[in-house]
Order: sequence, then structure tokens, then C-alpha cells
Amino acid sequence: MQFDFNSGASLLIQVYTNSVWSSLGVFTPDTNGLYWVPYPPCVLKALPPFQGCFVNLPSTGDCAQHVAQAADGGPIAPIRIRFKLTPRTREYRIYRSVDDGPLSLVAQGAAVFDPANPNKQVVRTDDGMPPSAAQLCYFVQVLDEHGNGSPLSPIGCKQVKPAKLPRPILAEPQAIGVIANPQVSLTWFCPTSGVARFQVKVVRDDQPGSGKPSGFASPILKAHINFKPGSLFAGLINNSKYLRFDEAYLTPRTGAGFGPGPQFTLPVNVLAGVPYTISVAAMDAQGNVGDSSPAWKFTWQPPIVLPSVPWPARPVPAVKIFDDNLSPSVAPYFRPRVAAVLLKDANFQLDPLYPVGIRIGNCDTVNNLISNVRSTNFITYNFVSGDPRNDPHELIFKRQSADPSHRGESLLPIVVYRQQVTNDTFARVSGNLVQVTPLLERIPYYVQFVPRQGSFIIIPDRLLATTFEIDPISNANGTFLYLRDQQPVIRGARYQYFVVRFNQKHEVAEVIPAGQIDIPPNL
Repeated sequence: MQFDFNSGASLLIQVYTNSVWSSLGVFTPDTNGLYWVPYPPCVLKALPPFQGCFVNLPSTGDCAQHVAQAADGGPIAPIRIRFKLTPRTREYRIYRSVDDGPLSLVAQGAAVFDPANPNKQVVRTDDGMPPSAAQLCYFVQVLDEHGNGSPLSPIGCKQVKPAKLPRPILAEPQAIGVIANPQVSLTWFCPTSGVARFQVKVVRDDQPGSGKPSGFASPILKAHINFKPGSLFAGLINNSKYLRFDEAYLTPRTGAGFGPGPQFTLPVNVLAGVPYTISVAAMDAQGNVGDSSPAWKFTWQPPIVLPSVPWPARPVPAVKIFDDNLSPSVAPYFRPRVAAVLLKDANFQLDPLYPVGIRIGNCDTVNNLISNVRSTNFITYNFVSGDPRNDPHELIFKRQSADPSHRGESLLPIVVYRQQVTNDTFARVSGNLVQVTPLLERIPYYVQFVPRQGSFIIIPDRLLATTFEIDPISNANGTFLYLRDQQPVIRGARYQYFVVRFNQKHEVAEVIPAGQIDIPPNL
């Protein structure tokens, strides 16, 4: 619209409806002296009268924030895009970028540069607002009579404010401070688009509506003087239909001084032993307050001081062989009994998949034992009625010791570790200690009856193996139970093995060195 005067000043424009002049807002004319006013279209009758009133406004430049809607579901307020033409211009194109994304064409048309009015502007509007808060940046390009385009020229950016302020999510208040200075730490999460600051509402549950000070204070909070005590708020807390707050405080503006968000933390002084109900709401730059967060009840209580009990000093677990008084009947080749060995089958062929095993038990006394080295079979041996060796745990090594308090202890439970050490092939190694077996506490087994053959003990765990060993010098031999190293090995590497034994409390009782193994390079 255009008024009779042409001062170029900002005007408060009003519309006359229902015998009342209603203000539409303050508007500034373009270079053509036209005022662009968003107003609902009227199809069936003429537009009502409009009038413009002079207002004194500070010269603060254009507003970087655009309010797309005055209310949720209300009409869209478009963004006005203004630019001047250059000589030889025949066409223009306007592009828009949302949050620094790709450019999209929003308007184009014919426009001829007028040398008689070089300051004449082209004005277009954009009412395609995004559904959420965003930054809209506009660019213009003009084309000459041959269709040659100019470089894109930025016009400006606008922060589009959401139609409705976001609702903060207030976390459970945490007690901080000391008895002499009790405090509560308030933490909430809230998107920051369109939010200028926050309103913190509080009521003392022991004296609601009394008008007395609540003791809720912070150096960075200031009282919200326009807050109406006693206003009813619904749905903010469980088991309560309505809430009333007696006080409201305003935080500093969001930014470097208070935090850019979206998470905010605020320490506040409170009174010890006093019950409070607290809620937080977002506020825009115009002072409009959004929906309040779910409320929390809080009472500062003195912290419970637990007695300081020093952790008892524990000695380092002993590193020693399992047997300290081994029977002379054990051949030197099998000393120590708990040791890492290369697993070979009855034909002395090395197992290529799991070449290393830790000797953990003796199987010489069981019958028809079937080896499972170089195979995926389970360990199997004869079941003999009344024989305690039907339980595989009876095959596990028992400690041979001169100390009666340790004599007869089972080797289990154990975990096996290994460490690569240097040799001629690998002069430099990492030295990392690697766990190569899970914790072995018990051996699973069951009894299976086979018609016309009898009953057998089956150990359904491929982590365990059994095979035959022989001393090539003395011909001493034995059949043993092994715990496999199931981790991959490097050909030509040398490994040091350790068996970590635990006590009944699952604490490390001792570390048993199990010797070194050289992996054949032709494995």
C-alpha cells in the first residue's frame, strides 16, 4: 500500500474492523514508497480502511530474526527480498539456502534496468517457511540480454523463529554445596532457536501462597516482575492436577555468558530441609513464555558422610610352580606337570589349528580314552560303575606339597595368558600379555549309553583336549588332559605361557609359569 505522504519513515499501520482500529505492526517502505503489509485476503468484499501513524524508532538496522507466525496455526508472515538492478539487466533469479544447505530457486522473472530510476528496487516475498527453526540465506543473480548470468550476490540472512517456543526438559535436581551453604544444581535441555532466556518458577511447598521469601536465590538470577503468583499450571507433575508457583526468576540471555546450550546448568542457593517444587520455561526476546517443563520436587538434605575405611594392603600374588614337592615317580620329562606343550596326535602329527595346550590333568588311569587332537571330537572314555574317575574333575592335577594346608588342592579354577618373547625370528615384539582361554572352573560331562558297547563319559567341550606324550630319550610316557590355546599363533614365534590360578573367592591366588613354546615355522 501507499500513503499520501512520501517521507520514507517507518509507520505503525492499523486496520479498521468492527468499529475498532487494530494495529498490524510497524512497517518500513521500500525505495518505491510502498508499504508491504501481510493481511488475510478478502475475496467477497472490499478491503477495510487502513491508516499509518508516525513512530519514533531507534536506528538499529534490520532485524536478524524473522517471526514466521504470530501464533501457532496463524497466517504466515513472508520475508521480503529487495535488490537493485544493474545496467543491461533483463532477468533476475533469487535463490535460497536453508542452514547452509544447497541453493534452491525461489523466484525469477523479467526485469529491465531503468536508467532514469537507477535506485528502483525489485521486491519479492517468500512465504515458504521451513517447519522448524532455521537460518535462511538469500542470493540474487541477474542476466543480460544474451542470458549471461552474473555471479551470485548475497542479499542477507534471516533466523526463522519457530511458531511455538520449545519446551525444556528439566533433569532431577541434584543437591550440591555444604551445610553452611546448601545449593541445588538445575540442569535442563532445550533447543535454543528463538529462545532468549529462561524463566525458573519455584514454590515452597511448606508455605505456598504466604508471600514470604523462599530462600531460592542466585547472583545471576533476577526476579520476573511481570510474573503473576498463584497462576494455575496443569500437567507438570504426577499425582497433582494443578500447580501454583509463588516466584519466578529470569536467567541471563543465552550465549557466552550463560551457555550456548542446548544443555544448561544453574546452581542456586536454597534453604536446608525446605521442600521446593521447581519448573523451567523458555522465553523469547519479546518476553513471551513457552510451555513449562515437567516439575520436580526437591529438598536439600545434609549429605551422609560414610566412614573412610582404608583398603587393606594386599600382597602381590606369588609366581611359582604348582607342585613344590613332586613325587619321584614323575619322570623329569613331565616336570613341571603344569606346562605348555605342542599338541600332537597318536601319529605325532602337530595340530595345525590349535597347536598349543596347557597340561592340567592325568588320564593314565581311564580306559578306552579317545584322543581329540587334530579333530573336532569330544573327549570320551569308559564309564566304570563306582569308579570316582567317572567324574573328570578327579583327573585334574592335585597339588603335591610339603605344606599340609595346601596339599591336595585342585588346579582349578584357572585362566591362561601368554606373551610373545624375542627369538631369532622376531627380535622385537610388543610384549603384550594376552588372555588365551576363558575362566575354567568346572568341566562339563555326561554319561551316554551305547547299545552292545556300554556306557561312556562324554566331555562336550572342545576347549579341552587329550593325547599321548612320550619322552624320546627315556621313553617315559603318559596320557594327559589339556586346556587348549584357541587364539591364533604366528609361525616361528616364541610364546611364554602363564596359568593364573584363583581361590574360592575368585581372587588371584598365584601365577604359575608354564614355560615357553616355539611355534614351528612350517606349521
